[in-house]
Amino acid sequence: MTQYAALDVSQEMTAVCLVDEAGRVIGEAKLPTCPDAIATWLGKRAPNLVRVGLETGLMAVWLWNELHAQRVPIVSRLSFRHGRPSSTKSRVWTDNLLRPPRSIRSRDCL
Repeated sequence: MTQYAALDVSQEMTAVCLVDEAGRVIGEAKLPTCPDAIATWLGKRAPNLVRVGLETGLMAVWLWNELHAQRVPIVSRLSFRHGRPSSTKSRVWTDNLLRPPRSIRSRDCL
């Protein structure tokens, strides 16, 4: 079963949402913003992980580079406003660990 993940990164904690190919949520976690902790969690819970997206922000470049070095399939830095309404209600998709946007599951984000 193909798996995808989205990361909502803040300075101290990162929310992780793992979905299957149908978009069903199959795992959620709040982890320290530490590449080792994130890579370990994904490695244990997502053996068929294809893509991981993360929001743009101050930590995005550093975390992308560190996870990429650990062979985590990071393919995109998601702009929160890209393809989503800019209202505060739309932020709920990561803050409440709902499923990541379809763009993570498409080849268009490569």
